[in-house]
Amino acid sequence: GACFSALQLGVVTAMVSEPLAKEMRRPFQLDKSMSPISFFALFRKSPVLRKLSSTLTLQCFCEEKATSDLHSIYLLNDAHFTDDLRSVWITCLGMTMTLAGIVGKYTIKKHVLGLKGHTTLQNVATALMFLLMGSRASKATIFSALPLYTIASERRAGITSLAFKAAQDVGMGKGEFAAAFANLRAITVAVAPLILAKVYALGR
Repeated sequence: GACFSALQLGVVTAMVSEPLAKEMRRPFQLDKSMSPISFFALFRKSPVLRKLSSTLTLQCFCEEKATSDLHSIYLLNDAHFTDDLRSVWITCLGMTMTLAGIVGKYTIKKHVLGLKGHTTLQNVATALMFLLMGSRASKATIFSALPLYTIASERRAGITSLAFKAAQDVGMGKGEFAAAFANLRAITVAVAPLILAKVYALGR
């Protein structure tokens, strides 16, 4: 692992040039540049970036990375799936998420739905998907929710694009924003399962 990381660092250093203009570059500071709480900058720079970052945080709560454990518990305990059937469902889920990338690239185009229409469709589909899965713990109902993933799994694409632009408007580089959002997303998907599990336990 360490050898591959060193190789990757060498390749990036040798072949990838810095896209940020020289006048916008800042010296590397270990305590700030690699801080796990760098995402706080997303909420301090401007009201627009704060709203967009808050929206992205909520959308991260719906990611499969945050809900996968809860889904497994729900399938086994409430819907009484066997391990084999749960594996089939997860495999189908992976297929629908792959299709979601293709569908999302099409619907987000300006001449199709655009950023607003794409994001609205994705959020509505996400809500319907969770409502359908939770409405009845039956195998047919749970499998019937899978097609909705194809129009729900790219919910962050439009808002992320707007957040990138808002970050640049307040002087954040693309890499700086990407790093800050990666930290925000990592913390969100770590905390989300705890909150969702508590809600699930209260609702049983």
